[in-house]
Amino acid sequence: DPETYIFVRGALAHPPAPVNLGGDGLLTLARPGFREIVTARYRGADGAYSRAEIARLSRLLRCSSTGKQAEVSVKLLEILDAVEDRFGSPRLLVLSGYRTPRFNREVPGAARRSLHMLGWAADIRVPGRAHAEVAEFATALGAGGVGHYEAAAFVHLDSGRARTWKAPRQAPRKTSSRPAK
Repeated sequence: DPETYIFVRGALAHPPAPVNLGGDGLLTLARPGFREIVTARYRGADGAYSRAEIARLSRLLRCSSTGKQAEVSVKLLEILDAVEDRFGSPRLLVLSGYRTPRFNREVPGAARRSLHMLGWAADIRVPGRAHAEVAEFATALGAGGVGHYEAAAFVHLDSGRARTWKAPRQAPRKTSSRPAK
């Protein structure tokens, strides 16, 4: 399949090792565009991961353009779980999860080597919380990448190396100086 490939430059060949960041192992994600909500206990009290529950979450995080999916990074799930638990949210809203390379090329502003293409990233909103507050908490975790997209009101979280960025605000659109007729 020409859409299935792994790039190695800038990323590890294997998914990053999971790290328990204090979440309870129960995660609820919603994809408004798909009208789907999944609640999954991906990690048990004994610390063991459930492949079946991770598969359910991977399905929800599938490519919104093609429907293809990749097994998401367990470390990403741990980051999402920590954010969900910190803010007491009943669910996180997922705007983007896994992306095929072709779809990633079509997304305006997407990084050429986006971790979305490996299933290691998600763009989210936490209902009732300021995106700046979510970005600040995720940055303090020090567990992965955190992008604050203020103009679009979402936070990018990934399980790559710890780093942060703030997307520049879009310039205001010019308005005509001519009077309306």
